[in-house]
Amino acid sequence: MFDLQQEQFRAQVSISWRCNNYSFKTRKPFSESCQYCNLWSPMERENTYVTFGKKTLPISRELTPREWAQGMHKVRQATGLKVLFDFTGGEPLIYEGLGEMLEKCRTYSAWSVTSNTSLTKQLHNLYGYNIDLPGSWTGSWHPRAGFPIEQFIENLKFVRSHGTYTSVTIVLHRSTKDTIKADLKRFQDEGFVTQIHLALIDGYDFGKEEDQELRDLYAELQYLNRSFAENMDETPAGVPSPRNCLAGFRSVVVSSDGQCFLCYEHAMRQSMQSIGQWGEWVPKTDLTRGCDWPCSFSCDLRLVEGVDPRLWLGAAAV
Repeated sequence: MFDLQQEQFRAQVSISWRCNNYSFKTRKPFSESCQYCNLWSPMERENTYVTFGKKTLPISRELTPREWAQGMHKVRQATGLKVLFDFTGGEPLIYEGLGEMLEKCRTYSAWSVTSNTSLTKQLHNLYGYNIDLPGSWTGSWHPRAGFPIEQFIENLKFVRSHGTYTSVTIVLHRSTKDTIKADLKRFQDEGFVTQIHLALIDGYDFGKEEDQELRDLYAELQYLNRSFAENMDETPAGVPSPRNCLAGFRSVVVSSDGQCFLCYEHAMRQSMQSIGQWGEWVPKTDLTRGCDWPCSFSCDLRLVEGVDPRLWLGAAAV
C-alpha cells in the first residue's frame, strides 16, 4: 500500500515553490550550489509560476494557513482519515505560516518534511509553536550552497533531539563527486540514514551515458539509493500496468495555491489539468483504476496496490 499507516490520508504538499537555494542569477533550478531538484520559481507569493522540466504551472497565490486547515477538515470529513501532510517544495521552511498552519491542523493531521535545513532561525521558531513533532525529517545536503556542513548537522541534531526520525539526501553530480564519499561518512558517523539521488540533467534525464565516471561511482554507492526510477519514461519492472492505484482516494499532490493533482506524474505532464482545488475538492474512489501512466517517482509507487515496498524505496526487489 502507499503508506505503512493506513489510517492516514497522504497529502504531498508543496506549501511554497520558493526556495533559498535556487539560482536567481540564471533563473534556473540547477546551479553550482544546488543540484537537488528540477524546479524553479520566483520569490513572489502571488501571480507567479513554477517550472519543472518542460512544464510551467501558473500559481495564483499561496494559500493561507486558514485555507490549508479548511481543506484538511474537508478531506478528513470525506475519508474519515487523519491527514498526513508530506511537505516538499520549494523549501517548506520559507513559508511564513507553516507553524500557524500546523497548529490549526494539529487535531486531525500529522506531518513530515523534506528540507534543505539551512534556515536555522525558521527551524527553531517552528518548534516554538504548539505543534506535534514531524514523523520524519529529510535534510537535502548541497555541498556548494555556502552553508557550513557543521551547522547543517547541528540543525539535524536539533530535529533529532526531539525524537524525530532524520535522514540526509545527497545528489550525485559532477559538483559533488569529489566530496560525496567523505560527506556520506560524516553523516553516517553522526548516525543519520543516508540516501543518494542521481543528478537530474535538463529537467528529467538521469546523467549522460558518456559520463562514465559518475555512473561507476553511482553503481558503487547504489546500495544507499532511494531515488526515482532511472528511466523517467517507464514504470520500473515489477509494477503491473495497467494497475490499481490509490491516487485521488488515499493520496493527493497539492500545489502551493491549492491545485490538486492525482500524483507527481499527473502534475508534471504538460497536458494534465488539476482535478480540483484544495478546500473544494473531495477524495474519490476509482479515479485511477487501470492507470497506465509511467510511475517514475518513488512517492507515486507508494500508491500502487500490491507493489513490493522495496521498489518505492529505490531498492531492487528480489
